[in-house]
Amino acid sequence: MPVFAGEFLQAVMVLFCGDDEAHVGAIELWHNDPEVSHEMGLVDGYYGAADMFEFNSRHTRFPRGFGLPGRTWKAGAPLIIKDLHDARSFLRWEDAAKVGINLGVGVPTGPGVDHTWVLTFLSAQATPIARRFEIWVPDAARSVLVFRAGDCSAQTDLAALYATKSIARGEGSIGGAWATGMPALNDDLSHDASIAASEARVSGLSRMVALPVIGNAGLEALLAWYL
Repeated sequence: MPVFAGEFLQAVMVLFCGDDEAHVGAIELWHNDPEVSHEMGLVDGYYGAADMFEFNSRHTRFPRGFGLPGRTWKAGAPLIIKDLHDARSFLRWEDAAKVGINLGVGVPTGPGVDHTWVLTFLSAQATPIARRFEIWVPDAARSVLVFRAGDCSAQTDLAALYATKSIARGEGSIGGAWATGMPALNDDLSHDASIAASEARVSGLSRMVALPVIGNAGLEALLAWYL
């Protein structure tokens, strides 16, 4: 995953995937070239054992604002769609329900010049990509990060948990990713003093990835996922 600040490449984060016969889930890369189409098509993806879902995805295209790739394209920021079997805005919900995929996370990526790129994570309840996802955004004054959305496999009410909480620039892995514009990997949250790490430890989570999403004017959002 490339992390761009305008036309400048900040970093590349590499994900390694493993599976077995029962593993279901997907990581997809979607792309739009406005000179070719007004829709977004699949570049490539990893699907584990979800062969039919993979086949259908490779033959599906999304206009701006439709489906997880199209909605992420329109938002220009990370997006989480929960309970995909009930989410009619997720256009592949029937295929997803058949293989047990229940959570979608979309992330805009690439330099954002001319072409549009979106990375999607599709997670199954039995074999989740991560046990918790969180999206943090700068407040109106851009002085701290506040919680925007999230999902936790333990059914924790994250919105209530973080309703009055914030993360300062440079604080913990999430605040550090904001300060540097670089992804952060933390395999021991016991050394992270932020509220996000503290609440993650309470839920038995010990590792975190923090990914900054940078627009032309600065940080748009931070996507964090926990293992």
